[in-house]
Amino acid sequence: MARGLLGALGYLDSGDTDPGLIATNNRQGLLSAAANFGNLFRLHARYAPGLHFFGAQVHRSWGDSASPASASFSGVGLTLGRAFEACIGEGIEYHSEWQVPHGTMNRTMVDGVGHWQDVRLAEHLDDFRVQSGFGESDRWVPVRRLDDGRQGYLPETLFIRSANRSAWVTSCGCAAGITHEAALTSALLEAIERDAAAAWWRSRRGGRLIGLEALAGAGVLDLLARIRQEKLGRCTQFLDISGEFPAPVIAALSFDADGRGLVVGLACRLDAGNALRAALLEMCQMELALDVAAMKRAEQGVERLDELDSRQEERPETPGAIDTDLISHLSSSLLMHKNAEKGLNFVSLVGEMLKKQYRIYAADLTTPMFDIPVAKVFVPGLQPLPSPFQSRRLRSLIDQAGPSGRADLM
Repeated sequence: MARGLLGALGYLDSGDTDPGLIATNNRQGLLSAAANFGNLFRLHARYAPGLHFFGAQVHRSWGDSASPASASFSGVGLTLGRAFEACIGEGIEYHSEWQVPHGTMNRTMVDGVGHWQDVRLAEHLDDFRVQSGFGESDRWVPVRRLDDGRQGYLPETLFIRSANRSAWVTSCGCAAGITHEAALTSALLEAIERDAAAAWWRSRRGGRLIGLEALAGAGVLDLLARIRQEKLGRCTQFLDISGEFPAPVIAALSFDADGRGLVVGLACRLDAGNALRAALLEMCQMELALDVAAMKRAEQGVERLDELDSRQEERPETPGAIDTDLISHLSSSLLMHKNAEKGLNFVSLVGEMLKKQYRIYAADLTTPMFDIPVAKVFVPGLQPLPSPFQSRRLRSLIDQAGPSGRADLM
């Protein structure tokens, strides 16, 4: 049975491509983590028969974790192996966010925020305390500022989840990766993605509808056909919702023939083509989540749905893109310009953000239990999503463009 699973995941492929030591160790770590999940299963999406999906459920705490006793995860990919890796990676991220990082210190033993000489950081922390009602955190975790390598400490409320902090500490800006740099890159891109999504979704600043030529050039139309396999029932649109940073942010929207049952897939990558394809895959994952919530409601009743499934169940009442201010104008010029920026990488992205006075603080959340690199970044001034916190920048945008009045996106 084990050999059959490895073969299905493509881990026994004897092709010419050697995965290398790092990739091999990463696969071993993922398989070890999967053994701790307890319940791992495949899923099938009726509107995306060309994709693979994995789901997992954990009904106990991992080790000495303070995490809830029950959690569920999912992953999507063009191959079974990619879907498996995405699912297990999501679970590892979740586990890591409930652990106290090595080197965490008591507040009385660190220099405090003044150590960083960052006005935007101090403002963000002040706003967080006022809005959340939390006092000064007793524990401070070790972090590194990416633009200059400076090391120090920041309050654990920015990085670590706990039951009493609830929604105020989210997974935004957290990622696992095959290497620590890969995890950092994914974490930073997610922080940029969520900031752009919050500006688009919570205000009336619409996205830019992407033309078919740009989609065809990125191979997205061919990919969509491969995924749908002529399955009808959903309408798909792509919006460029990028903000002022050079990394493109894409929203892939899908809704039914009546313009309802809206789901959104989000992605930020270093180039537009990868962002488009990643957003499409996440959108299909959200379509599956919508169906799963409907199935649970039919079997268990609305009152037994958890918070995530309840939000998905409300989607059929959410108007489609044509009934809202989600789209501001028809233009793909900005996206095509971003797609032409061939030189963007992690280091240059950090540099571009520094030019705009956005500094990035990173914590290493890798745990001994799984030994898969996990990083979480905090960028003062960016808006986390989902989160009840509201940054000054988002408040200013809402004041200018007006509030959207929409329910939370996620």
